[in-house]
Amino acid sequence: MIGMGDEKKIKRYEPWGFLLVLGILSMSLSFIYAIFKIHIHSRMGGVSVAPMDLLRMLRTLFLTLSFVSLGGARQYILKQEFPKVKPLLTLSFFLLLLFILIPLAYRITPDISQFIILLHLLYSLLALVALGGLIAQIFRKTNYVDTYIFSVNPPNVLKLKLLWYYFLFICLSWWIILILLSSYAA
Repeated sequence: MIGMGDEKKIKRYEPWGFLLVLGILSMSLSFIYAIFKIHIHSRMGGVSVAPMDLLRMLRTLFLTLSFVSLGGARQYILKQEFPKVKPLLTLSFFLLLLFILIPLAYRITPDISQFIILLHLLYSLLALVALGGLIAQIFRKTNYVDTYIFSVNPPNVLKLKLLWYYFLFICLSWWIILILLSSYAA
């Protein structure tokens, strides 16, 4: 018999974090498949990959700044400096929105890199929806006490943490895509 206090502490893992990891792994597999297709087609000589241009560099800047501003908002929530959170979250949202909208300026070319970029846009759109939901929740909190209660509520802290990890995945995958595509364009 196990007496009181003799039980081993069992750590409960967060199911949403596990689901995020599974989602990121499946998204990574889709990127690996697309990159493998580009590699196979390049060996056959049938690949046309657009070189790095100003719009892709601008998109990279917007995505990276969006990630940095979301990280700053996360840090300010943890430090309980709430007046700085809303502007940073808004900035992060609009920079990610620009990142998603800029490809509309691209002319559609029959290169294989468009597939992988469109796939990344889909995943970025998911991040935009999640960030929009978080912003809507935070902007409903108008006074300090409501914002403080929001910031110490574990599900809210978890949402922000998971969104930050998802943004990290989006940024890293974009940088990897750019590096690989620029190596095939050369």
